[in-house]
Amino acid sequence: MNTMSFMAGDIIRMQKRIKTDLAARLQLKFYK
Repeated sequence: MNTMSFMAGDIIRMQKRIKTDLAARLQLKFYK
C-alpha cells in the first residue's frame, strides 16, 4: 500500500503547484 500514499503525495504536490501557478497569474494581472 506504499504506492497509494505515494500517489496521494504526488496529487497533493500537483495541487500545490497549480495553486501557486494560479496565484502567480493573478498577481501578474493585478500588477499590470
